[in-house]
Amino acid sequence: MLYQWQNNNRTARQFIASYKRLHCQLLFLAYMTHSLWDLAKMWVPPSCEIGVSTKECLKSRLEITPKLNLIFVMDRHPECRRNPQFVGAIQLSSVLEEESKIQIQVPMTDDLKQNGSNLYLGVYSASPHSGEYPSTITKDNWVAAVSKSEVAFYATPLVEYSIPEPETFNLLSGAQNEEKKNPKKDMDRPCSHLRSQITVNVMSDPIRFPRAEIPMEFYHIFRLGSLSKTDLRLINKTDTNAKVDITYRPISYGKLRVFLHFTNAFESMKNLGFTKKDNDEIKGILTDTNIVLLGVTFVISAVHLVFDFLSFTNEISFWRNCKSMKGISNTTILWRAFSQFVIFLYLMNENTSLLVLIPSGISAIIEMWKVSKTFKIRISFSGIKFGEEDRSEDEKKTMDYDANAMKYLSYILYPIVIGGAIYSLIYTPHKSWYSWTIQSTANGVYAFGFIFMLPQLFVNYKLKSVAHLPWKAFMYKAFNTFIDDAFAFIITMPTAHRVACF
Repeated sequence: MLYQWQNNNRTARQFIASYKRLHCQLLFLAYMTHSLWDLAKMWVPPSCEIGVSTKECLKSRLEITPKLNLIFVMDRHPECRRNPQFVGAIQLSSVLEEESKIQIQVPMTDDLKQNGSNLYLGVYSASPHSGEYPSTITKDNWVAAVSKSEVAFYATPLVEYSIPEPETFNLLSGAQNEEKKNPKKDMDRPCSHLRSQITVNVMSDPIRFPRAEIPMEFYHIFRLGSLSKTDLRLINKTDTNAKVDITYRPISYGKLRVFLHFTNAFESMKNLGFTKKDNDEIKGILTDTNIVLLGVTFVISAVHLVFDFLSFTNEISFWRNCKSMKGISNTTILWRAFSQFVIFLYLMNENTSLLVLIPSGISAIIEMWKVSKTFKIRISFSGIKFGEEDRSEDEKKTMDYDANAMKYLSYILYPIVIGGAIYSLIYTPHKSWYSWTIQSTANGVYAFGFIFMLPQLFVNYKLKSVAHLPWKAFMYKAFNTFIDDAFAFIITMPTAHRVACF
């Protein structure tokens, strides 16, 4: 009777677990469908028939002429009204042109070098429509060109104050000066940086908007794109002139709406600890990635999220219910915890985006928890206790196999890791001794991470069984490795971490 009750209870728990999984899958499918529908609607502009009066519809200037001139001026005033200086122009016979670039020269004055002044770039968008309009825009006739056409204007800072990146140097060389020995001395205060890349995006679709249905993202109709921290260049005291590349790039209605929508959304994420660099990563994905690839990435990201969730839940469930460590390599578990922690410190040292750093930190915490389960660590008021005396004969046999495998592996592993660290110390510049230590350790982790699965394989071979492993979690992680390969080319990360994804 008792056995039947336990069997029924087990069946009921399995049914509840299956119901919860099905419920979560349906909720996720509904969420994905709703998100894809919202994204699809962004590509469909509001309709405004041609016969409707201009009082009710706003039409694009592109219906009159596809020509467009972008006139660039420079000034110390935020609105470029004090003493604007003409620096260049992009004259487009059609806004549908794929891309057009110019390069301007910015004089480096003493006040700019000493962090004592600002500099702004103004952009006039002019649509020529009369015969009196100049055919070629120069510094002598740009004022007339602006006054003889309908224009839109926008100004953006050319100089931004930011903390410079620490310089790297050879740690063993005695040639570096005192500033390089103490890089934090002058690196903690913001310095003037010049924006080396500026992109102007113009919506190339001649769309008519109903006055009452203009998308809220378009209320500020003139914006510049790609103003990211990766384009900042430190202004040195020896500079006399600096080059700034200006690029014109057309953009479709749908892509512009998606970009503006996500830009506004990610601005609110600053309250959650995301920095400007993290927002730049997302903007770069939206602007620099092909729209088809971007859509595929969105779907893959959702699948990646599901597999991550299933992997974490199955792995945590396995280790919570695991009563015996038979057949599980302690060395492999300890190595994975150590390697995840080192990778997390390495990514922090390289100022990696939070998009990569946060999942790495979560993985490190889970691996540390698995170590406590493997070594049966118990923390109480009397101190930390290890449950070595509680191990069964099968567990002790597993530990013996594990120790033998690690002994043979150490003969190859340790000399190569130490040799690589010494080579890096002699020939590669680093920010500090800490940076060298973390980078050398991380390189060893990336290079020999797969080799450290050998102790587990050796244990499996000796026990003639793999039933003791969390196969569900392994399968979900295996699917995610293919998705990580795709992300490695989209999200900015250190080169060593990108190579390790494969």
